[in-house]
Amino acid sequence: MSEKKRAIIIASILSLIFILSAVWTAHQFLAKKESASAAIYQNGTLIKIISNDHEETFRIEDGENWNEITVDKDGIHVSGASCPDKICMHTVWKGKGSLPIVCLPNHLVITAAPEETDDEFDVLTY
Repeated sequence: MSEKKRAIIIASILSLIFILSAVWTAHQFLAKKESASAAIYQNGTLIKIISNDHEETFRIEDGENWNEITVDKDGIHVSGASCPDKICMHTVWKGKGSLPIVCLPNHLVITAAPEETDDEFDVLTY
């Protein structure tokens, strides 16, 4: 086999690998995102379970403390809060792999909702 044919075969294989990886990457980014549920806790008590498949805005109040939660195409986020630092307003919860939203002054946590399973054992149980 000549050197020219070998170079053409190698270039063809590399081009095919590049095209397949580009198609796979595009599919991952353009695929419809699966809806996920988030649990909202205040003072350690479950307040509400919400899904990110529809848009809504609601307010959670605890005495003088309040947080306004918005669900939109970007995810779930705190759009307003009575806390002095407003750190909770800079985090967006997009799904199960996201970090939780925490508002320490108002004792609010938004995290992935627990999945309902019939299993008696979890992964760590022997």
